[in-house]
Amino acid sequence: MLIIGSGLPSFHDLSSFGPAAAAPSAAFDAWLGETLIGRVGAERAAGLEGWTDAPSARRCHPREDHLVPLFVAAGAAEDEPAVRHYHE
Repeated sequence: MLIIGSGLPSFHDLSSFGPAAAAPSAAFDAWLGETLIGRVGAERAAGLEGWTDAPSARRCHPREDHLVPLFVAAGAAEDEPAVRHYHE
């Protein structure tokens, strides 16, 4: 089975997309990178479960529908470390 988690999960509030999104997006992206890349297993899962407490979480994601594929991929990875292949 192959599960691919792909996309740009940092900002998905298209009602305020543009320069105003830069700071909230950077804050959420930094948190997301630390949570995904810096942790594995139960520690990573716990971090993702608390995603709404992340900096600018609901500003970047008024609804979680675009983050759910990331949660699935992270859960499937279990104790495997995350890798960021592309950023900015």
